[in-house]
Amino acid sequence: MARILLIEDDADIRALMERFLRRSGFAVEAQPDGEAGLRAFLSGDFDLVVTDGLMPKRSGFDVAAAIRADPKGKQVGIVMVTAAFRSALSEREARRAGIDAYITKPFVLPDLKEKLIAVMLRYRAQRLGEALPRTATPSARGLPRTGTPSPMRAPRPAPAPGGVLRPPPHTPRPPGSSDGMVAPPHTPRPPGSSDGMVAPPHTPRPPGSSDGMVAPPHTPRPPASADAARAPPHTPRPAPPPLPTTTQVNASVEVARTLLACARHRFDGVVRFSDGSSQLTLALLRGVVVGAVDNLREHLLGERLWKQGRVTTEQMRQLNQRIAEKGERVAEALLSLGLCTADEAMGFVDEQLAARVRRALAWTGTVVVEESAGAAKDLALSSLPVLDAVLTFGLDETQRAEADRFVAEHKAASMTPHPKFEELLIAVARARPSATLPVVVLGGATAVVDIARGSSPSELYAAWLGGLLRLPGDPPPDLRSVPDTLRGTGTVTLVDRDAATEVSSTLAVGRSTSVYSLLGLAADVASADVLEGLRALEARVGREALGHKPLGPAAAAARELWALLAELQATFADDGSRAAYDARQRSRSAAVALPRPEPPVAPPSLPPFLHLGAAPPPRPPGLPPPPELASVPSPPTTPAPPQPQALTPAPPRPAAGEDAFLRGQAALSEGALVRALGCFELAMAARPQDPDYLAYHAWTLVLSGAREEGLTRLRRALRAHPQAMRPLFFLALAAAAEGDREHARALLLECVRRAPEDLEVRLALSSMG
Repeated sequence: MARILLIEDDADIRALMERFLRRSGFAVEAQPDGEAGLRAFLSGDFDLVVTDGLMPKRSGFDVAAAIRADPKGKQVGIVMVTAAFRSALSEREARRAGIDAYITKPFVLPDLKEKLIAVMLRYRAQRLGEALPRTATPSARGLPRTGTPSPMRAPRPAPAPGGVLRPPPHTPRPPGSSDGMVAPPHTPRPPGSSDGMVAPPHTPRPPGSSDGMVAPPHTPRPPASADAARAPPHTPRPAPPPLPTTTQVNASVEVARTLLACARHRFDGVVRFSDGSSQLTLALLRGVVVGAVDNLREHLLGERLWKQGRVTTEQMRQLNQRIAEKGERVAEALLSLGLCTADEAMGFVDEQLAARVRRALAWTGTVVVEESAGAAKDLALSSLPVLDAVLTFGLDETQRAEADRFVAEHKAASMTPHPKFEELLIAVARARPSATLPVVVLGGATAVVDIARGSSPSELYAAWLGGLLRLPGDPPPDLRSVPDTLRGTGTVTLVDRDAATEVSSTLAVGRSTSVYSLLGLAADVASADVLEGLRALEARVGREALGHKPLGPAAAAARELWALLAELQATFADDGSRAAYDARQRSRSAAVALPRPEPPVAPPSLPPFLHLGAAPPPRPPGLPPPPELASVPSPPTTPAPPQPQALTPAPPRPAAGEDAFLRGQAALSEGALVRALGCFELAMAARPQDPDYLAYHAWTLVLSGAREEGLTRLRRALRAHPQAMRPLFFLALAAAAEGDREHARALLLECVRRAPEDLEVRLALSSMG
C-alpha cells in the first residue's frame, strides 16, 4: 500500500482529503503545518508528499526544498495543492523547490487522485527499472535500448486546474511523450503538447497546431498533391462488433467483456441481470456505471450499514418508517433524519454501487443490454469506471482461487499486451497502487508463468479480465479507449456535493435549534429583521438557488428545508404566530435543560453461531407466542383445533414487515425461537417472496427441531433466488452442524464472494478454521 504524507493547515480540507485518499486505498499520515510535516517526513517512509503552498511556520515551498535536500527525498514525489499558482513566477519557484506537479484550489478530488498516481508511477517505474538487469529484453514497446523501462505515462484526463512541473531526477524524458510536463527553459517545448500551460515567449509555435488559434498569414496551406488520385485507396477500419442484446453468461470474464464493450461504445442504457427471481440492473451513461438496483438484500444500503454496525437497530426502525411514509431511498432518509452528513451519504452510495457491480461480475444467468438513456438517468447517483471495477474485482481476495486456476491452466501460454497497454496502466495503479505487473510486462515478459512469477497471479488474472493482456484465443482488442469518469466540459454532474452538504447542514441546524440561532440573531429582535434574515438564507439555500442542482441523496432534505423556511416566514409574518413560536421555544429549552438518562443502544443482532456443530435445541412444546404476536400462531407440534373464520386483514405495510424482521432477528439471537418464528411469519406476510425472510424463517424451523422441513424450505428459497446469499449461508451452517465442514466451508466461501462486507458470514467462516 502506497504511503502519502499530507500537509495541510485547513482542518476541514485536511480531513476531507485524508478520508478520500484512505478510501482510495492509500495509507495517509496528515500533518497541520510545514514544520510538523517535515519532521514526519524525516522520521518516516513515504512514497509521495502532498503539501499546501501557504502554511504557518513553514511554507510548502520551503518544505519541498528541505525534502529534496535530504538523501531519501530524491526518490519521493512532491505534489503541491494550493491557490498560490497565479503566475509563471510561482511556477519557477516551485520548480526550484523540487515540486513535481501542482493542482490549484478549488479542485475535484478525482483529479487530485489521478495527479498523485501519475507522479507516483513515474518514481516507481524509475526505481523498479534501475533494479532490472541491464541485459533485459529491449524489444518491448516504450523501452529505450538500455533495457530500463521508460516512465509509465498516464492517459490525459480532462483538463485539471494544475500541471506537472518537473520529471523525477535522473529520469530521461522519452521521445514523443505527451504527459503534460513543462520542459525546462533550455529545453524546446515538444510539439503537440496541450497541457493548458502557456509556452515560453522564446519557444516558436510549431506549425500545424490545431488548438483554435489562427495560423500565421505567412504559412500557406499546401496545395493538394497531384498524385493523390493515384494513391492507394484508404482502407477503412473495420466496424466495431455490435453490442450483445441477450447473453447467457457462465463466467466472470463474459460479464467483464460485456461491460467493457458497453464502456467502449460510450453506451447510454441499462444492463439487466436475471437468474430465477434474482434481479440486478446496472445503469451506464457514456460507458460509465452510474447506478444500480437489485432485489438481493445483502446489497440493500440499510441492511449493509446495519450489519456493519454503522446504524443501530432503533435507527433502522426509524429508517424503515421514514422510507415507508415518504417513499425515499435509504441515503435520502439517512440525510433527512440527520444520521449522517452529505459526504458520508455519498460514500455509502459509492460503496453500495461498487458492491453491486462486483456482484454483477460474479453473475451466472441471463444478461440483457437495453439502450435507454432515460432509464440510466433515473438510476444515476454515483459513478464507477468499468475498467476500475473489473480490475478491483479480479484483485479481490475472493478471486484468488480463480487466479491460481487461471495461471495453472495457461502457464505455458504467451500473452500479448493491449495496443494501448501503457494508457491503461493508470487503472491498474488506481486498483492497486503497489502493483508490479506494469514493469514486468514493459520489461518484456510474455509467458503466463513469467508474468505471474514477476508480479502475482491476482494481478495477471485481473489484467486478463480487463483485456489489458490477451491469450492467443481471445477476441481481437478494441482500440477505443475506456471512459474514466463523467466530468469535464459537457459531461454529466451526478451530484453537487457542495450543495448537498449546504442543504443537510442547514436543515440539521434548523431542526435542532431555534430560528434565532439559525440566523445568528437575538431572541428579542424585530420580526422584520428575522424575515430579512430568512429571505437572505433562502437566497442561499432555497429552491431558486439550489432547486436546479443535482442534490442526489440530499433531495429529500432539501424539500424539508424549503418547507421549513416557508413555515418560518409565515410564522414571523404574523405577531400571534410568533408569540406562539416563542412560547414553544421557551418550553423546549426548559425541557432540554432537564437531565435525561441515555437510552440503551441495542447492537445489531447476529445469528446463533453457537449452534454450529451442536444438536439444535428442542422446540418448547405448547409455549404460546408473546402478546404482541398473538394473532400469528407458531407452527404447532400437534394439529391445532379449527379456528373461526376471520375477516381478511389489510396487507401489512413494508415498514411493518421490516420491523417484524428486525424483532425476529433479535429474538433469534436471544434464543426465543417461538417468538422469532412469529416475527418472521409476520415479515413473510408483508413480502412473501423476500429470500431473507424465507431463509430466516426456515433456519428458525431447523433450530426448533423441524429440521427436514426447514432444510427443504431453504433449498426451495435458493432455487427461487439462485443469486441470494442468505439461504446459501444457512445451508452452510446446517452442513457444519452435520459435521461436513468441507462442504460448509465451500458454501461460506461462495457467500463471502457474494457479500464480502457481511460480518456474519466472515465470522462464520473464521469459526471454521
